[in-house]
Amino acid sequence: MLNIEKSVHYYNYAQQYLMMPKAVEEYLTVHDVSLGACKLYMHLRDRYRLSLKSVIEGNDKYEDELGVFCIYPIEDLVEIMGKNEKTVRRWYNELKKCDLIHYRGTATC
Repeated sequence: MLNIEKSVHYYNYAQQYLMMPKAVEEYLTVHDVSLGACKLYMHLRDRYRLSLKSVIEGNDKYEDELGVFCIYPIEDLVEIMGKNEKTVRRWYNELKKCDLIHYRGTATC
């Protein structure tokens, strides 16, 4: 069994990667989700993980009556993915169709 020390070095190293749980990867494969949508999911999941960490540390900025959420403007996703808005929205809709993500509306903060 691999024992990884939770050090600053490990934390910084781990931040260099996007993560995809095996169960989600299998689910996306079964539902024939495109590779671009999978990559988008990893970016959204990474942002959600940061929101969750913030809430655990006592900051309720990313939590409401429905639970923890993340904010990721479409413009930022377009830039980070290197694709046009239409493509990113198509991938986003693929993920919504699979019930992996839910859109709550425009953020006010």
